[in-house]
Amino acid sequence: MKKSLSTPKDYILGVSAKAEYQLGILNDLYLQRFLSAAVSLLPKSISKVLELGCGSGHLLSALLPYLENTHIYATDVSKERLTECKLRLGETGSNTLDFTTLSITDTDFEICHDQDLILVRFVITHMKNAQAILERIVKAMKPGAKLFIEEFCVQNEFIARGETFGYYEWPRAHEFQEKLQHSHFDVGMDLLAALKKNSRFSIDLAQINQPILDSEYRKSIIRLGMQDCSQELLSHHFGKEKLAQIFTSLEMFERDAFSFGLAPRSVCIFGTIRDEK
Repeated sequence: MKKSLSTPKDYILGVSAKAEYQLGILNDLYLQRFLSAAVSLLPKSISKVLELGCGSGHLLSALLPYLENTHIYATDVSKERLTECKLRLGETGSNTLDFTTLSITDTDFEICHDQDLILVRFVITHMKNAQAILERIVKAMKPGAKLFIEEFCVQNEFIARGETFGYYEWPRAHEFQEKLQHSHFDVGMDLLAALKKNSRFSIDLAQINQPILDSEYRKSIIRLGMQDCSQELLSHHFGKEKLAQIFTSLEMFERDAFSFGLAPRSVCIFGTIRDEK
């Protein structure tokens, strides 16, 4: 029996039956460009790596081949996600792993003190006090340590080639879905601006990531996300008949080889902690 979603938090934590499939699509869209830059900027010697909000381990799994004799700390607020992360990582070679249930909003960030590299991807997006959390992470880190971040920086957009598709309502529905999640999809640029002003942080590289929904597999992320949202709230907002039309147009969009969409842009920030002395 599928677990129904009762709160936006459930959706964010990915406890739905489709969650792993959705996360697979998202990582297909975003991970490779982030990983390529991260690998090029890795320090020559890393003894400790921490990921805050590791989810089901997509990033750590991709990064493992580039790490050797490294102690990796995987943390997430969801015990279910940590279990999936353990299964995904499997054999880790010369590396050792610790898995810890941790809420980024409730920690004192002591775990950040002696890390050589900290990874944060699509976690702070969901926090109302994103800049304050980021400042606490930077403050807790040792000089010379690396901090690699990726967060959304603009709301979802849509482009369709052709004039007869009629996809006029579902971008608005997707925007409404984002609001239900209480996520701040422009947080990335705010964080970049804050880090530029932070005297303890030196930006090594900042880049924009713009994934394209150019296949049926990738296009389905929007429909799946809406289906996992509260149908009662969506129906109340749009009406059942309009909501049915929105899903119909989404399914047409997925099958149409001549249409494509743009997923939300993200900003990737790679930097080093300065010694203020």
